[in-house]
Amino acid sequence: MFEMVVVLVVVTLSTALAVPYFSNMFGSNKLMAATDQVKARLTEVRTRAREEGRAYSLVINENSGVFWVKSGPSDGMGNGDGGQKDVAIQDELPRDVVFTRCQAASPDGQDDLNEAANAIVFQPDGTAPNDFLISFKTEGRSVTLRLRGQTGLVTAASEVTEGAR
Repeated sequence: MFEMVVVLVVVTLSTALAVPYFSNMFGSNKLMAATDQVKARLTEVRTRAREEGRAYSLVINENSGVFWVKSGPSDGMGNGDGGQKDVAIQDELPRDVVFTRCQAASPDGQDDLNEAANAIVFQPDGTAPNDFLISFKTEGRSVTLRLRGQTGLVTAASEVTEGAR
């Protein structure tokens, strides 16, 4: 009987120690999936703008995981779309991952322009007017991506685990 109690205590302690490790690992996987998804969508938006010769945007809904790929001119007046049908595709980040900001940034990477932006617009030549910082988070971890407006290059600007600063 005593041996069974000891075995149960050991199994319980092992499980209690392992659960935080696995939940942290799953949170990291969600962020990696979200990072890949956003990078792919930004590449898609830029490519569509260049191929179709019209502006395309990635519209981000902060504090949620919802975003859209939309076509059309950046002025919203229907100018310059060449009579092409508008495109609006809704997408969503993995469960429990939410956008926390989308912000214009200076091209030299030294400082933020403190301009909130809910849309990243690519012009028909495939460039965006600014660099952008896009952040999202899940379960105590966050990632910030930097989009280079002139080249379309997307890099991970930072990854932060809460409590490990």
